[in-house]
Amino acid sequence: MQIGFKYKYCRGFGRMYNYGLKHFNPYTMITTKAETRLKILNYWKKYGLEAAYDAFGAKRSTLYYWQKLYKDSGYKVEGLNPGKTIRKNKNKREIHPLILKEIKRLRTEVCPNMGKTKVKKNLDVFCERKGLPLYSDLKSDE
Repeated sequence: MQIGFKYKYCRGFGRMYNYGLKHFNPYTMITTKAETRLKILNYWKKYGLEAAYDAFGAKRSTLYYWQKLYKDSGYKVEGLNPGKTIRKNKNKREIHPLILKEIKRLRTEVCPNMGKTKVKKNLDVFCERKGLPLYSDLKSDE
């Protein structure tokens, strides 16, 4: 089924759509945290480090970091928006290649309809024979 564009003949829709993406995107919008950070930076420049620390609790390293972000963004307030807080290195499950090979063999050659409990029983025997670590079967949400 082909999907048609609903607003094909509406003049100026594309321009308004791009405007909305530019100004109402959460990563380019000016958040209240960014405004607060700019307010703290201006206070710091006007009254000094000790006054800024007493008034807002912002430390020297934090102020210099915010100042760098503000300068690198071309003195735009959007540059002070908080960044992503997700970890860069996520834990990934590492399964021994021999165990993966055995699971594939059990599911293709031995019995294609074998469930996870039977696979687990056969894998435990296989792992004990080969001296490999035992893995637990994941319980599904029931």
